[in-house]
Amino acid sequence: MKRKIMALILALALLISAMPAALAADGYFTDISDHDVARAAETLRLLGVVDGVADGRFAPGDHLTRAQFCKMAIIMKGAEGLEPSYRSRTIFSDVTSTHWARGYINLAASGENAIISGMGNGLFAPDQNITFAQAVTILSRLLGYSDSDTSMQWPDGYMTLAESIGLTKGLSIDPYAAITRGQAAELFCAMLQCDTRDGGMFLSRFGTVTENVILLNNDAVAADGSSGGVFTSAGTYKTDVDISDSYVGERGTVVVNGGKLIVFIPTGGSRTTVSASVIEASWFKDSNGVRYSVPPATVVYTDSEIKTWSDIWLDMPVGSNITVYFDAKGSVEALFYATSAANDNVAVAMDEVKGNPFTSLLEAATGYTIYKNGAEASVSDLRRYDVAEYDKAAKLLRVNDVKLTGCYENAYPGTASPEKIKLLGQVFEVLPSAQESLAKFKLGDMMTLLFTSDMRVAGAVATADAAGNAVGIVKSWNSGNITVELLSAGRGGMTISGEAVSTGVSLVGELVVVSGSNGGKISVRPLGDTIKAEKIDTEAMTYGSCAISPAVKVFDRVGSSMPVSVSLSSLPKEISYDKVLYARKDYAGRIDMLVLNDVTGDCYTYGAATTGTENRWNEFTGSYTCSVLTITGKDGAATYDSYPVNVLNNNSYAGVVASLDGRRVISAVNLTRIKDVSRSAFRTVNGVTTLTVDGVTYPVADNVQCYNGAAREWFESLDDARRFSSTLTVYYDRSPDQGGKIRIVVAE
Repeated sequence: MKRKIMALILALALLISAMPAALAADGYFTDISDHDVARAAETLRLLGVVDGVADGRFAPGDHLTRAQFCKMAIIMKGAEGLEPSYRSRTIFSDVTSTHWARGYINLAASGENAIISGMGNGLFAPDQNITFAQAVTILSRLLGYSDSDTSMQWPDGYMTLAESIGLTKGLSIDPYAAITRGQAAELFCAMLQCDTRDGGMFLSRFGTVTENVILLNNDAVAADGSSGGVFTSAGTYKTDVDISDSYVGERGTVVVNGGKLIVFIPTGGSRTTVSASVIEASWFKDSNGVRYSVPPATVVYTDSEIKTWSDIWLDMPVGSNITVYFDAKGSVEALFYATSAANDNVAVAMDEVKGNPFTSLLEAATGYTIYKNGAEASVSDLRRYDVAEYDKAAKLLRVNDVKLTGCYENAYPGTASPEKIKLLGQVFEVLPSAQESLAKFKLGDMMTLLFTSDMRVAGAVATADAAGNAVGIVKSWNSGNITVELLSAGRGGMTISGEAVSTGVSLVGELVVVSGSNGGKISVRPLGDTIKAEKIDTEAMTYGSCAISPAVKVFDRVGSSMPVSVSLSSLPKEISYDKVLYARKDYAGRIDMLVLNDVTGDCYTYGAATTGTENRWNEFTGSYTCSVLTITGKDGAATYDSYPVNVLNNNSYAGVVASLDGRRVISAVNLTRIKDVSRSAFRTVNGVTTLTVDGVTYPVADNVQCYNGAAREWFESLDDARRFSSTLTVYYDRSPDQGGKIRIVVAE
């Protein structure tokens, strides 16, 4: 197999000759203006044979001779080892014993599997430019076809055959015209993906071929821990080739041999790359206002992992670049979202801000957009110690102001040039932009770290110059140890754990400001005073007279339950002031955080409710009988010791909110039933499913649970329930104007 791979490389090398120059910055040769030719040349470069001519040129307009093409064909056939034994023969009078290609020409013209013939009168014309028809004929024969597979005279028969197998796809050339290097590159690349006469893609001779693969990262970590791997939707591979950055996000064909990726050939497909301006649970809008419907289960590829839309949308900042892949019907098939930013595209505003402190990142660009903490901003919104990342392709300057104060606990590999540092028991990645500022500190010092939106350290300052503002949710606090989930301004937070500074009050389930102490302990304090106003208007995006930021983080909770992150689209049009537990303003005076009191119903666990008793033992009082409640849903059953007995109906569908320890029910609701609902009453538009009954439209929860009453098991999806039965029974938690949704669907 290795010999065949080398044969391919050597054969294609003849096409480009010796070309030791550099490539253009975008991965294509500087003298190729045609997109298809550029892609073909880049494919050949990935095979290790294209470096360019002088100054990064490809010379696509130069021609090839019949002798050069003949030699390529022999090496592609894998018969180059026989060439020396054919040098002493004379088949064509103009291919003498001194001609450099005599062995290749004689071999190609010999035997029952000959792939070339002469010009007539015993001549071959080795130094004459090869025509399109001649090249097509040779490659068709290389694919295993012969004169018997054509029904017309030459060259019409071979030209018709080539078109039918895809060899000449996209090429419209006079059969008698001499072909250029660029055209030959397209022809050879097309041949690689053609099927041979015996079946199977020609490319499969050189390794395992996988089609419809999305290239996600060309500098990933391979399975053995080495760098420089290629992460794709089909897996992660080691490689010896240098894949252009311009191919990241492309869909194409990969060839893998011996666990190594040999080549990636982009094949296109329907896709577009846009900047997201509004992001919701089942859709998003781009900067031009175009809305894309994205079902929650839609696959989202990142440059490091594969997720679903429901996993990632809440932590995706406004302004994110998203590549959308469409299926044959024009629906969203998959998404690609690059979560990392290049280290050298990060800067910190270390001095007092006058104008735009990040001009060094912009490279004189104009017409760019600024997003700060996930919301569109202006230069006047930039502040000292802000951190910026510039996305050149999207012309987007992302700015973040998250800061975390704590004790400098450790540095790796050392404090001189740390690549990672430890603070609050958590190890953070350090960007090159942070190393100069970190050099001013020694282990044990208190400092404030400045972060990018994905929590990489971009700088460090003294605590007297800037205080931490990182916000998190206290997940647990046991025996002096605390776990806090940090909320970043952008691509997702992280969890930190360690010894806590005692406050004397349990803050489990609370939103807090997080910092560290001299001893390395984690300190937390409540967020502070709330903004008071009359009501929230989610359509006008206002809270009283205050505007609500498009990047607002909204949490819902019930009593002392754990806050649940919810979307703006899940909220009713109006929310009264008594339902607002906390509201906070950002740097621009907009509301950027809301904590609500039981507004959406999304804090509840829904399922079939059954009540009963259990015998328990207490060491002081002995045996006793305990009332218990069990809620059974698609994900299993949960049992609670204490619940509002007078609220829930036995053997009904209900929703409950558990206490932080998971033992008690602190709130419960019986679901309201609607019988005899037609399966056609459900409608999905732009990824949002609703049910209309008697003129009332009910939103259907994204995580709606569907039960097969006949089989006594849970369906995988609402569509499965609708396929099973033409009439359904549905259960909702509250009226739609109060934020209610369909929570349970039952098919009998």
